[in-house]
Amino acid sequence: MEQIWESEQIDSVNGNPVFRRIMQNFIADFHIHENSEEMFIVESGVLFIDFGDRSIRLTSGESFAVKSGIKHRARAVEKVALWVIGGQNI
Repeated sequence: MEQIWESEQIDSVNGNPVFRRIMQNFIADFHIHENSEEMFIVESGVLFIDFGDRSIRLTSGESFAVKSGIKHRARAVEKVALWVIGGQNI
C-alpha cells in the first residue's frame, strides 16, 4: 500500500495552526508539544494516536485533544482524512 502524508495549513485560530491532512500507511515520529495542545478531528477513515503505553482509535466524526507535554504520535493504516488544530511549540 502506498505511503501518503499530505498536510496543508488552511488557517489559524487564536494563534493555533489549522491543518487539513491526508495519511495512509504512515506513522509519525513520537513527539511532544511543550506549550500547545493538539486536536485531531477525523473526517473519514481511521486514525490511531499512540502514547507509548496505549493507543486510541478515532473514526469519522470523532475527535481527541492531546494535552501539552504528552508524548504521542499519529498513525494511519488505511487512508484517513483529518483536521489538526494546534500542536505548535511556542
